[in-house]
Amino acid sequence: MVIVNREMSYRIMDNIIKINPRICDARNTEHLCTKEHVAKMEKYYLMKSQVVGFTETPCPEWRVRDVFKYMKDNNKIFAIGTSIGNDIRFFNNASGIDCVLGLIKIGTRLGRNLIYGLSESIPIKSNSINIVIAIESFEHVFNLNKCLSEIKRILKHDGLLYFTVPDINEWKEKVEVDVRGYSYEEWISKINGFKLVESGKQYNEKYCYYVFRKRME
Repeated sequence: MVIVNREMSYRIMDNIIKINPRICDARNTEHLCTKEHVAKMEKYYLMKSQVVGFTETPCPEWRVRDVFKYMKDNNKIFAIGTSIGNDIRFFNNASGIDCVLGLIKIGTRLGRNLIYGLSESIPIKSNSINIVIAIESFEHVFNLNKCLSEIKRILKHDGLLYFTVPDINEWKEKVEVDVRGYSYEEWISKINGFKLVESGKQYNEKYCYYVFRKRME
């Protein structure tokens, strides 16, 4: 578990991604991390954390149910954009990363194994994770290609990536902390370095889920 203070977190961001005040549109695939955007995310999600039941309800089991059929005994699970770790509470050997320090503090108080940082630079050793999950996270990731490269690095040779995302065609409004949005078909084309295993729709067709296997070069 890694927890750092806010001043250190800004130094981490400075070293990981070029700081630029530009705000990208919903379909921009090369969003640059900004202190302002992280602050906006922190405010948005910490306000949500004040809602009664937040510690248990934001990730119901149906969001991760398709992971279980791919799991084997002692599999290691790692979550991208884990928030307070609600998405990993269904698994025995799981940890996660998030860039909102306040949420990490809440999650660690709940006994969850969380890392504070960015998914573009994951402090996990290579070839060590069986399954990476990202539950409504990829629409918030600053640089998706860097994130996917890191996921591929930490996954074992037969590792899986499972993620859920909103289908932009099914939503009239854009969430203020989203940095990209794609349709069901477009998301498939954006996942480089992986082979599609399974995909489908969830929750009245508004969300998509995908299972990809790490592709060996």
